[in-house]
Amino acid sequence: MTRVLFSLALALMMLAPSQATHAQGAASEPEQELKGDISILLNAKFSQQRSAALRTGMVTGQGYASIRYQIGKSDDRDYIQRVLDYMARTLPATFGNTSGTYTITLTISDVGGKLLVKEPIVSFTWTKERGLLFFDQAVNEVRKTSWKGTVINQMLVSQTTERLRISIDILLQQNRSLDFDLMRKTAKTFSAGAAATYLALPIAALPIIDGVTGLLNDLYSGSLTRSLVDEDELIVEPGDPAKRALITFVDPQGDKYVIPVFITIETQESRLVPTAFANGRFDKTKISDALFNTAQIPVGEGKGVSLVELISTSSDARFKRTRGMLDALISGGSFGADAGREGVAARCGDLYDALNSYLSTYDARAMFWVFLNRYGGQLDKNACLGARQAELSAVGLL
Repeated sequence: MTRVLFSLALALMMLAPSQATHAQGAASEPEQELKGDISILLNAKFSQQRSAALRTGMVTGQGYASIRYQIGKSDDRDYIQRVLDYMARTLPATFGNTSGTYTITLTISDVGGKLLVKEPIVSFTWTKERGLLFFDQAVNEVRKTSWKGTVINQMLVSQTTERLRISIDILLQQNRSLDFDLMRKTAKTFSAGAAATYLALPIAALPIIDGVTGLLNDLYSGSLTRSLVDEDELIVEPGDPAKRALITFVDPQGDKYVIPVFITIETQESRLVPTAFANGRFDKTKISDALFNTAQIPVGEGKGVSLVELISTSSDARFKRTRGMLDALISGGSFGADAGREGVAARCGDLYDALNSYLSTYDARAMFWVFLNRYGGQLDKNACLGARQAELSAVGLL
């Protein structure tokens, strides 16, 4: 395993690693104060361990997957903070007192190599200004850390996405200080768009995605990139063990300080229309209009509650407000004569939010479409649909 000093020649200096290691898996306090230049090990490998993360059964094309990461565990925070703070103090001088950004990034691609995620999880940013007599003076030293996050949220699992490629990289940009929050927001917007391309998107959304992709590329342009944890395969299926990446720092005495990054996956089967997907879209011929009234949501071992009852008796005041509308429609009456167009729009908005709280993102859209088909003649359908037309059109429901 190659150990490379934080310097302009990141890949050139090699030292033999020591046997002394701190925080293997669960971090512990360093036995001594970190001093001198700190180095980092490159080209590490992912390890696997059984995770207690909840997973449900799912097969390709019948459900969704979410991928999350976490840096260390809750009792590791003080230890990790010390290592990162030490790096923040020593990095600027290491790079010759210039401005710079040093980022540890989680990268995920599909089996075809299409980039889905480029998430900055740790970033060190510093700026320098020329002081009196041209001595360099530190103006700003920033260490930003995102302890955990969701990098892919409810992506439809297909043959293209049932296996993903994952790695952790380090990127160095000299003479350029980048805002960590901007990097994270851009990364999240990009990932949402990249995952959404596996479902049919309205043509109007494509230029937006292209623009975010361009911004992401601009942020990392000119960076020196090295593999911190080599690319490995992540299987998107229930029971796949959690991936664990060990980011390892080494002090001049040869002692190692390990920061574990855990990568977990959660799958969610489509509860309503497991066979209704066709090329990323819902097959409307396989979705019954009666589904809104008959769908059962599991609430315990072998027990289920109808979706209508769950929404009507919710503790959320907004969801409860839909009860009057649902009671009127299910009994065969109409809704909206007294409430007016604005009232219909408000109650349908509450219903849509309720569906999203109990169902996966795309199942919620399918169920709302079922509701409109079933009861659209008993209320102002256009007012009820409102601005959600694009969301339903994106999955072939309008």
